Amino acid sequence: MKSPLIIHLEEYMGAKMPEIDAVTQETTNTSNGMAGKLAQGAMAAGLVILYKYSRSIDGAEYLAQTAPTDLNLSQLLNQKHQVLVTQLAGYAGSSDIQANTMLSAVVREAMFFVHQENKNHRDASAVQTYFGNQRQAILGHLPPELGLGDIMKDDTLDDRTNKMEGPISSIAHAIEDVFSSSGTSRKD
Repeated sequence: MKSPLIIHLEEYMGAKMPEIDAVTQETTNTSNGMAGKLAQGAMAAGLVILYKYSRSIDGAEYLAQTAPTDLNLSQLLNQKHQVLVTQLAGYAGSSDIQANTMLSAVVREAMFFVHQENKNHRDASAVQTYFGNQRQAILGHLPPELGLGDIMKDDTLDDRTNKMEGPISSIAHAIEDVFSSSGTSRKD
């Protein structure tokens, strides 16, 4: 089931998020054209970037307190910015400039939506909880061809079990949610 955030981004970008078959890891409903593939890849990558950055309390505070137009992709990605942009461009068959522009637009629009959804609770905890609740939906649309697990040094991003759905998988994901924290806390 798609989350409201994914539905919003699909409407905003005019493209559907790719769907991943959990068994074969094959991507379905991908666009054939460069613009559609770039939009699909940027939506998946942008949401993963925001999810990963929201896991630390400092990252979640930055996302909660920074206006979406002021978000800095280099800060969100640290030294991985150019690598991810180049990987996205290769995935879509676009230039790095086009990939960076699309990725920035997705991140900005996603955070506009998150701020609107959490308008009464714009703090780090709310951002961590929001993205923690979106994790399954995000990972279920992440094309393995993007190779974000390697770039972000997180094998769980490309793990097949994150893309599985059904009664048994739902139970496993529910247990996973119980034992996973909303993020990390600051050690003062």
